[in-house]
Amino acid sequence: VRVSNTGLTASATLEAPVTYKSPELVKVSTDEVEATITVKTLVSEERQLMPELVNMREGKTFNLQPQTVLVRYQLFEDSVALLNRESFKAILNFANYNLQDSTIAPELVQKPIGVRRVTLLPQRVKVIPQQND
Repeated sequence: VRVSNTGLTASATLEAPVTYKSPELVKVSTDEVEATITVKTLVSEERQLMPELVNMREGKTFNLQPQTVLVRYQLFEDSVALLNRESFKAILNFANYNLQDSTIAPELVQKPIGVRRVTLLPQRVKVIPQQND
């Protein structure tokens, strides 16, 4: 059963046709069913994270520009109060260090359950070795 995208903005009950690919294998007693669609509101949030440096050479220190990454995400409105915002984790993996521009793309390696449409900004972080190393 498939319900066409009707652009619903509120919960509704719709009639949907029963379709199947192999009529010789399937017998149905009705051509339509009633489907109840529940529409939930998505809430957008963002927070700053300090990325963890992984796979870096021992004894080396670096300056990051910027020092934090911004994570943007959405979640259902009824989950806002339950969300553990401390469970986000971003890393900068030195195995992916770009020698040409001294950058690394941040990666989100952990996120809370129920979070969707996650983006990290900026797409690349400048990683500059400190001169005393």
